[in-house]
Amino acid sequence: MKTRYLNVAATIYIAFAIITAHSALAPAQATFASNTDRGSQVVLVDEAVRDHQRLDDSHKKARDPRADYTVEVWSSPWCSGCKTYKAEEVPTLLKLGYTVNIKDYQKGERPDEVTQLPTVALLYKGKPLKYVIYWKAADLDKFVKDNTKPVPKPPEIPDHIYSPEAA
Repeated sequence: MKTRYLNVAATIYIAFAIITAHSALAPAQATFASNTDRGSQVVLVDEAVRDHQRLDDSHKKARDPRADYTVEVWSSPWCSGCKTYKAEEVPTLLKLGYTVNIKDYQKGERPDEVTQLPTVALLYKGKPLKYVIYWKAADLDKFVKDNTKPVPKPPEIPDHIYSPEAA
């Protein structure tokens, strides 16, 4: 029963993807089957580039600055504050989009900045920025927002520039 359900779901998903892709095409890009003359179709290079740029909207997506940050939580199984932090704050950090690593406290295998538990370390591209004891998720997120420069957006290019009628 489970396999049958997965097969039906996969079929529906693929059909939806094909319909979505086909509806995104301009009328000039219709499939060969809908073309009345059966001659060979030749697409000029500049038309192909123009159509690719029209369909490519990856430049419009804003990059999340939290992707470069990693949160390390130094904790121990015997620490009641650590258990509370992992139960309350770690899920919030994950919902905000941070990568969270839980590290076990061992005397010989810890940074010198970790003296009390739970210590939260904020790393930017693998390099430690700040260590705080029981750093609340809201305060950590506020720190990141306050210290992150906004990424300038590229200029918006109107869609009519890449439309088939513009050529």
